[in-house]
Amino acid sequence: MVVFDKRKTYRVVKLDKENGIEELVLSLCNFGYKDLQTTVGVLKKYHIPTNDFADYVEEFMESTGMNLVNKGQPLDVCALAYDYALQEARNRIERRTGFDIMNNANYYVLGDYFCSSIDYSLEDRDKLIEAVCSADKDDRQALLDSHIVNTFFRDVEVIDGVEKCHQANCD
Repeated sequence: MVVFDKRKTYRVVKLDKENGIEELVLSLCNFGYKDLQTTVGVLKKYHIPTNDFADYVEEFMESTGMNLVNKGQPLDVCALAYDYALQEARNRIERRTGFDIMNNANYYVLGDYFCSSIDYSLEDRDKLIEAVCSADKDDRQALLDSHIVNTFFRDVEVIDGVEKCHQANCD
């Protein structure tokens, strides 16, 4: 099992089912193995450093009054991982294009624990492609070279449109 420790890192801990430790940890944290597995998968996919994500979770908990053992309203770490990725992509895209994917379009995190995802419409995709294609060549290239933005483009299915217009405008 992966656990969050005081050094703000994830580490793998073998939990012994026979002595009840796994059951205790899972009941205290209010999220299970699949939630943690999905969260770690998102962090790896977007190359998000665990220490940065841990700081983000800590800030979120402080601002909302939640904690890891909040029984009434469980913390959705999967949605927070996607939210971190979305915010990073948003900042980089806006810096290069002036287009805010959350205000000029409606990209958002649909939080549902290990089924969390980034949600959007076909119109949002078209707006994003148009905004990126309107940017100058160096800005488009910088976005394509950014791992977090490139991964976001792939997840929201705009990478083909962005690459096509980039190639057409670079030739």
